[in-house]
Amino acid sequence: MIEKITLGTYEGVTILRDDLLPGGTKSIILPDLLDTKSFDELVYASPVYGGFQIALALYCKKIGKKATIFCARRAIKHPNTVAVLKAGAKIVEVDHGYLSVVQARARDYVYAGLVDKRLPSQYLIPFGAKSDISRNRLVNRVKMVIKKLGKEPDEIWCAVGSGLLFEAILIGTKKARVCGVIVGKDFSLSKDVNFSPSLGLRAHLYNYPRSFDKPSKVLPPFPSTSNYDAKAWDLCVQYKIGKTVLFWNVL
Repeated sequence: MIEKITLGTYEGVTILRDDLLPGGTKSIILPDLLDTKSFDELVYASPVYGGFQIALALYCKKIGKKATIFCARRAIKHPNTVAVLKAGAKIVEVDHGYLSVVQARARDYVYAGLVDKRLPSQYLIPFGAKSDISRNRLVNRVKMVIKKLGKEPDEIWCAVGSGLLFEAILIGTKKARVCGVIVGKDFSLSKDVNFSPSLGLRAHLYNYPRSFDKPSKVLPPFPSTSNYDAKAWDLCVQYKIGKTVLFWNVL
C-alpha cells in the first residue's frame, strides 16, 4: 500500500495533513492490526469526538465487515457520529456516557456474544487501537514522513489521546523534541515499552486547559478536529522553540 504524505506550511510550521486520509492517521494501521479472516464484527468504544471510529467504520465498509461503535448518547449527534453512520457502521448510544461506562457496555456486548456463541464472531478493539503492531506501524510512518521532509525536524507536535502516536513519534525519531498536548484523560508512557532515558528526556507533555468536550480556543488555518488536533495547534504556536517544527494533524 502506498501511503499518501501531504505537507503544508502555516505560520512557519510544517503540517502533516493526515486529515486528507479517509479516517485520518489511524486508518493506516487497520490492515496490519486486524485479522479480518478471524472476526466478522469489530467493536469499539469511542468518545464521540474520537477519530479512530471513523477510520474503523470506513475500513469495515471497504472489506465487508460489520463495525459496531459504542459512544455516549447526545441530544444532537456529533458530526463524527454522523460520519460513522454514513459509513455504514452500527452505533450504540450509551446513557450517562462517561468513557469508562461506554467501554463497559462494549465489553458486556462482546462477552454476551461469547456466552451465546452468536455469529458473527466479534473482536473488541482496545482504546486508541493501542498495541505493539499499531505502534510499530506508526513508527514506520514517522520515518517515512522524515524521509519526505529530508531531515528530522527540531520539534514534532501532536495531540495525545491514547498516546499511541506520541509514543511512535518518540521511537521513530533520534533527537527531536516530541511535544504532546493531552486533550483527554491523564497520559503516561506505556509500561510495556522499553523507553530509554534519552527518549524520556525528549518527551514534553502539556495539559490543554479545557476538557475534551470543549473545543479549542484557537482554530488552525487548515481543517482540524476542534476537540483534538486544534488544541495541540493552539499550544504549538504558543510554545514551539525549534527552528524547524512539524505539526501532525491526525484528522
